[in-house]
Amino acid sequence: ALQALTKGEVVAVLGDRMLDSDDKNTVSVPFLGESARFPIGPHILAAVAGTGIIHAFAMRTRLYYYRFYVYPAEYPAFTSRANRNQDITGWVALHLPDWELFERVQNAYPYDPAHPGETSVCDFFFFRRTRR
Repeated sequence: ALQALTKGEVVAVLGDRMLDSDDKNTVSVPFLGESARFPIGPHILAAVAGTGIIHAFAMRTRLYYYRFYVYPAEYPAFTSRANRNQDITGWVALHLPDWELFERVQNAYPYDPAHPGETSVCDFFFFRRTRR
């Protein structure tokens, strides 16, 4: 991924997926009244490559129909490798007041183990930026 970014190519990363619960790969910040863990991989990759992160979200609203949200690029920068988790924690916490929940959509396709590719495990929550 780093090599592709340094060549100017686009790399897509599922920034909301954490495959393990290893604390060294996440930062914890207060979010909507509770502590939430956010993965640090996409931020590290962007900072090391000197590229931006473009947040994009998609939600299936019905069969063959999707809603997409794309936000302008953000450019994370770290003060040092030793401080990267503190830098990410600060960066995430800095942006939390910029967001508010504006819509919760009940999952129209509740998880079905017989059809995992056609179903989802949760409701959808949409946030909007309140300031820039």
